[in-house]
Amino acid sequence: MLFDQKKLMDLFNQKDYARRQEYYRRGRVLNLKIIPMADGIQAACTVQGSEPYDVSIVISNEATRIYCDCPRFADKRICKHVAAAMIACANAVKDSFPAESDPRVKSMLQAYVDRASQQGRQRPENPAKLIPSIHPGCNRNSYPAFSFQVGYDKMYVVRDLKKFVDSVLRRETVSYGKGLTLCHAPEQFDEQSQAILSILLDQFMSGRTIGYTACSVSYEAALFPGYQKNQITLSGSAFDRLFDLFQNETIVAGNRGVFLLQDRDPSVTLSLERKDKLAELSLRSKDGSLRFFGSAQSLYAMAPGQILRCSPKFRQNVYPLL
Repeated sequence: MLFDQKKLMDLFNQKDYARRQEYYRRGRVLNLKIIPMADGIQAACTVQGSEPYDVSIVISNEATRIYCDCPRFADKRICKHVAAAMIACANAVKDSFPAESDPRVKSMLQAYVDRASQQGRQRPENPAKLIPSIHPGCNRNSYPAFSFQVGYDKMYVVRDLKKFVDSVLRRETVSYGKGLTLCHAPEQFDEQSQAILSILLDQFMSGRTIGYTACSVSYEAALFPGYQKNQITLSGSAFDRLFDLFQNETIVAGNRGVFLLQDRDPSVTLSLERKDKLAELSLRSKDGSLRFFGSAQSLYAMAPGQILRCSPKFRQNVYPLL
């Protein structure tokens, strides 16, 4: 047996561990296929639970990926189906592959168990940080876009948000050049960064779009106009959640300076002008730099160096004029 009982119990909770044994003993791991790779193994199977679920396991020197299409894995990133598949894979490797290949595969699989069980038990003393930068929208009334940096003391640019989110989902360890190698398990980040990860996971997994439309689109359409892989436009409730995280704090601007996020109404004046023989009522700020974005539920005002969330009363009076 490639895994000892204690390490498996560390990796999975007691219920999953017990169900793993039951599923494996009853032959619920079906169509197991194992493909040796130069630096690890790739395995896939179907585990019969309340319905058939597809499980995949990839373990190499560069990364470890596990996946199951059951609802619990989507929520917790671990499940009894993965547990059953891992033990079936371990036994199959031991029983079917040449003895000389077994130590290498055993080492790969055991390294995954050690790393995952340690991550599940301990919070890092120096958690990683995910820091956003804000980029004003290209249109006057559009939500801003965000890019991100990740790291500890020295920060590194996240160049592809989709790949970054996939690494979080798969709990991969990824290198950002020579200066940073980071396990992307959510618990390896600080509390605020975990909340940001939750927002990003929700955006990419649900396929929400930019602007005001509510239709589901591809991941590319959720990115900043021009499909820049390092930026995403957060709109609606996603922007509300991020604003709550950074209320009364500053976020670095993508070009220069910072934005302070506050709950406060902007100073505006109403102007009544004659235009094409008609009267036009307009809303203005003193220097003309103020612009609004949001909706009838959450209205925001952006001015140089600040983003203000307007009060319900202000929103009720002003929104019809926008």
